[in-house]
This record gives sequence, C-alpha cells and structure tokens, in this order.
Amino acid sequence: MKNKKKYLFFTLFALGFMLTGINNQIPEENITNIASAAETGFVIDNNGILTKYTGTDTSVIIPDGVTSIGDRAFFNCTSANTIIIPDSVTNIGERVFWGCKNLEEITIPDSVTSIGGGTFKNCKSLKEITIPDNVKIIEQAMFTGCNNLKKIVLPNGITDIKASAFYDCHSLIKINFPDSLVTIEDNAFANCHNLTGITLPDSLKKIGHWAFINCRNLKEITVPENVLYIGDMAFAGCKKLTSVTIPDKTTEIGDFVVKNCPALKKITVKPGNKTYQSKDGVLFKKVQSGLKLVAYPSGKTEKTYKFPVKTKNVEYDAFSECKNLTEVILPGNMKKIN
Repeated sequence: MKNKKKYLFFTLFALGFMLTGINNQIPEENITNIASAAETGFVIDNNGILTKYTGTDTSVIIPDGVTSIGDRAFFNCTSANTIIIPDSVTNIGERVFWGCKNLEEITIPDSVTSIGGGTFKNCKSLKEITIPDNVKIIEQAMFTGCNNLKKIVLPNGITDIKASAFYDCHSLIKINFPDSLVTIEDNAFANCHNLTGITLPDSLKKIGHWAFINCRNLKEITVPENVLYIGDMAFAGCKKLTSVTIPDKTTEIGDFVVKNCPALKKITVKPGNKTYQSKDGVLFKKVQSGLKLVAYPSGKTEKTYKFPVKTKNVEYDAFSECKNLTEVILPGNMKKIN
C-alpha cells in the first residue's frame, strides 16, 4: 500500500513539473491572451502556433503572442473581411487563408519571414496587399484566383516568384519587380488579362514556361540582359504585344514563345547574342552552317516574305496566324520545314 502511495505521489509530481515546463515555453504575459483566445474561436497550441480559427467575426485580430499561423488555419473562412496579424508572428503556413472569399484587407507585419504556398488562393475579394520586407520567396499558387487583386507591393529582397503565383489574377494592372528577382517560374502571371506594363529587373535570369501567357494587354516586353532562359509559350496569347527584345546572353528560347500574338510586328535580338539573331523583325536560331527560322511575327503587314539565303530549316508553327502573308520565297539550299 505504501508503495502505491509513493508511486502516485511521484506521478503527480512529474505531471506538475511537465505542465510548468509547457507554460514556460511562451512568455508569461501572453499565456492569458492565448488561454482566453479559445473563447473567440482561436485554437492555439502551447508553442504559440495558431492551428485553427473557428470563429465567425468579420474583423479578426489574431492574439498577440501567436508565433506562427499553421497550415489551413483559416481555410474557407467566409466570415472574415479584415484580418490583423500581430508582430509576434514570424511564419505563415501553407493554404492558411485559401478560400476566404470575403477577405478584403489583411495586415502582415514585418516580423513575418515566410508565407507558404497557396496562402491566399481564391481570396476573391482581396484588392491589394503588401508583402513584408523579410519575405524572400513568393511561393507557388500564393495568389491564384485572386481575380480582384489590383495592387501588390513586393519588397526588395524577393528572389523567386514560384509557379502559378499570380495565376488568374485578372484585375492586376501593374506590379513592381524588385532588383533582387532572379526567377519567374511557370505560369506565374498566366491569365493576368489587365496587366498593362512590366519592367523586368536586370537581376532576372529565368522566365518559365507560360510565365505571361494570355496577358492580353501587354504591349511591349524587353527581356533583361542577364536572362539566359525563356520557357515555352512564355508570351503566347498576349494579344496587344507589338514588340519583344531578346538580350545577348539568352541561350535558350522555348517553343511557341510568341504564338497567338496577332499585333506582334517585330522581334529584336541584341547583336552580341551567340545563339539567336533577328532579321527584319523575324527570330532565327543559329545552327550549323546556317539559320533556323523560329518565329515570324504574325502582326507583320508584308504580303511577301523572302527567306535569307542561309536559312536551312523552319521551326514547327513558325508562321502560325500570319494572316497578311500571301507568298513566301524559299532559298534553294533549304533542307527541312517542320
């Protein structure tokens, strides 16, 4: 009997010690905030991570002391119109505000250093947002389907814009690309129908597949000097695009890069490029002992086109939708038409 009492005593003592340790993991002044948070719909663990919001408030103020917002914490929360995040938060997980279709305004403090993929996907009422200075990557599908987003401020320090980050942001008119940006991934700005003007920074090295596909109001694109790679259909479907300039360092241009660009009249390649060149606004790739015609701008007004003598072959779909062209004159030494 004495042994059983002794065992029970030590068990209770150990349990009390563990609970004391848990309370010491977060600042004492925030314990009250977090403890009372459950009454307003916040589920917060003992490390200060907000794991779930079950409330129905239209204006949501996340309690001070929360250190991180966990994955899907506000998933499909349709009641929230505004959300304020405290300075104690350093990390926002993945798909946190996905489907918050009535969210119009959110305040993110500079203490936040990372925001996960899909965080604001389908936030259809969100009109503008400022990304904190310490965030370095715009993750995959972060703003996909935010079709009322008109303005976003990206800080200096952003290095990557991941795949589909702004996919279907139909209302986005302009975006500031910071001088630190290195990569724009696949589909990053696909279907941004109202994007009218972009100035890509000199730091940029890669433009992914379909990066600006169906940006119907883009009129001019100058690819920066340090871009090495332009992916398939990167500018396809840009209906108002009239000119594209390729720098001398670009070594690879994907297929159908300017397909379905009916206003395009000229493609210019800087003279120092060792892989590509342009003649009379037509894009060629340098091949062994000659040239390969890659793309003939479909908005050119000439009715007749005479191939340069050095043309050896023609890329598939190179003359797609060239409605003004009625005659082509082939050189005698051409070997292949795809």
